[in-house]
Amino acid sequence: MMTASKPGFWMVVRRECRWLIHDRVALLLLLGVPLFAFVVLTTVFSHPVIRGLGVTVVDADKSDASRALVEYIAASPSLKIVDRSGTLSTAVQDIRSGKSISAVYIPPNFDRDLKAARRPQIVGFYNQQFLTPSGIASSGLSDSLSAAAAVA
Repeated sequence: MMTASKPGFWMVVRRECRWLIHDRVALLLLLGVPLFAFVVLTTVFSHPVIRGLGVTVVDADKSDASRALVEYIAASPSLKIVDRSGTLSTAVQDIRSGKSISAVYIPPNFDRDLKAARRPQIVGFYNQQFLTPSGIASSGLSDSLSAAAAVA
């Protein structure tokens, strides 16, 4: 059985409401700060998936096989080729400037090693300063290499 609330409860509620109306800082802390936190967190987490991370490709082989590998990298949804530089120094500049998050180096004789059934070494460089994007870039590059290896 429900009992009626005591008159002291409503007196406390009225006293607290009067206090909040007169104390603007308390009203701001009670309503403004949680609303601000909600807006900030909603904005931060509104993009669920990171896509189109910049990658610089250094193709030292320039063969048909290396161009096919570059096309597999370009087809990855998490990666976007922003530069096809000729040297590693320009790739490092791209990473340091923030133009790209990673660089891929395709060594010379890539096609020859691939045809001779040797395992060519493709090197990926990542800016580990940003852990999540570099991990996603690493995963996208790994998926691209796996797809290219399955075709080759």
